[in-house]
Amino acid sequence: MERGGRRGAIGLVVGALALGLLIAPATTAVQAAEPATPDAGTTDQIIVTTTSASVPEQALEASTESAAAETGNDLDAQASSRITRTMRVVRLSEELPVAEVEAIAAELADSPDVVSARPDVRVQIAAERIAPASVTLPNDTYIADLWGLWDSSRSGGGFGTRAAA
Repeated sequence: MERGGRRGAIGLVVGALALGLLIAPATTAVQAAEPATPDAGTTDQIIVTTTSASVPEQALEASTESAAAETGNDLDAQASSRITRTMRVVRLSEELPVAEVEAIAAELADSPDVVSARPDVRVQIAAERIAPASVTLPNDTYIADLWGLWDSSRSGGGFGTRAAA
């Protein structure tokens, strides 16, 4: 088999495996994952989506500082990094409880140049691991060639997407 054909075949197998893993919860004994829950700690960042990419950093910072003042917080704000053309991270001068940052974000979302604003919080996903006995491999002659998909560093193994070391 020529190199391009083998790559295409491997791509099809990887796609079939991914589809099989998506369908697996309906057919195997996999427990449903809990929804992602935010860590109820503190944060000093707000993710802000603006109406256009041309909203100046200074205007966004001023709107954030004004929103903080409306909620009783005297903070400085700095538009630190751009996530997309219209989405930025605004860093506050101090960490606050997530509930207070949510109030600032809600006030900021009322600004004319802002589409949405939300606290940048750490999210932890509570999920059960798939037991190796519950994994059904496809009937594929080349499955042994896909050794890179099996993550032996996990307790009990499992399919992973990390690059092979």
